[in-house]
Amino acid sequence: MPFATNGNVRLFWKQDGANTRPALLLLTSILASNAMWERLVPFLTDHFRVIRMDPRGQGASSAPSGDYTLAELAADAWAVLDAAEVDRALVCGLALGGLTALQMAADRPNRLIGVVVANCSVSIDRDLWNDRIVEAHQQGLRGLVTAALESWIDPRQRDSLEQWIDPLEQTMLANPVDGYCGCAAAIRDMQLVDEIRDLRVPLLVISATGDRATSYSPKGQRVVELVPDAAEVQVAGGHLACIENPGAFATGIGRFYDRLRPGGLGLDPARNGERIRREVLGDPWVDQSLASRDEWIADYQSYATEVAWHTVWGREGLDYRTRRLLVLAITAAVGRWEEFRLHVRSGIQQGSLTVQDVKEAALQAGLYAGVPVANTAFAECRQLFREMGIAARDC
Repeated sequence: MPFATNGNVRLFWKQDGANTRPALLLLTSILASNAMWERLVPFLTDHFRVIRMDPRGQGASSAPSGDYTLAELAADAWAVLDAAEVDRALVCGLALGGLTALQMAADRPNRLIGVVVANCSVSIDRDLWNDRIVEAHQQGLRGLVTAALESWIDPRQRDSLEQWIDPLEQTMLANPVDGYCGCAAAIRDMQLVDEIRDLRVPLLVISATGDRATSYSPKGQRVVELVPDAAEVQVAGGHLACIENPGAFATGIGRFYDRLRPGGLGLDPARNGERIRREVLGDPWVDQSLASRDEWIADYQSYATEVAWHTVWGREGLDYRTRRLLVLAITAAVGRWEEFRLHVRSGIQQGSLTVQDVKEAALQAGLYAGVPVANTAFAECRQLFREMGIAARDC
């Protein structure tokens, strides 16, 4: 079990992926451990040497008493990279992890390839964080953990994500109060606004469309507005979009790194295509398809993965939801009901479509392709919804 040290602080870290790949360091939100990245990591290891750590005060790392600072958290991250013998890295942090990544970029820009910050604000309500520190000292962490997860994860997604959320919740509850309070103080006292205006490291901001936990007020305090050359991508999901929507989250990181690579080399089409295919259709369906692979179908599957999934679905022009709606309309119009059902099912299961989205697509297809198309689309959906356990009242 690897540990790094920074002074008297012992820091837990782990690695996934080959040493020959570029290093990507993942930094967690407050309360969370490196378990928050568990669902995302498989989407990254084809491209990166993924290093994730527990910051001081959280997970398996030491929890010294007293207030922490972002400078200390950044120094801890450097200690982990040193222990892993990494000279330069891409760093991705969410919330507190994003603030830490920005502090790293301000302190030692020459050691970073680029920085990705997700669902992170530099507009801090000091009174709010003081109140949370007082609550932790007086009542412990259970109430804070419950409130955090309620705001971090869309309640409608909680059951389907329980295999990732439940272990994370247990590690959150196991954190020492002193550790939480130290990290909360680092957020409360952070002073990054002026430091990042002249950031000399390429920056990507990932914003989740359903994030209810991050405050972006007052106006002008969003990271992307403070850094003139920052890029931004939006992904579906809540505060922990790395769990709700890992494929899109990973694709954002991969495309960002791709733009930074010498010579403009692209992502590997086969690996990136499979990653996107899994995000759009789900692991079970892709695994079943690959299990039937033989010499007869292998060339076609490779063609479809690289051309359909990497080249077309992987383009930046449209998000997955829009592409899926187009697929529903077109497959309904040409009567390819097997493909229509596949995308209705996977769209709802993967969280990029709602039942209402499907209804609107069927109505639109009926308007432009004829009432018989809508008749069949609604009938196909009714049967499919029964199979998925979706009641009529939910439609």
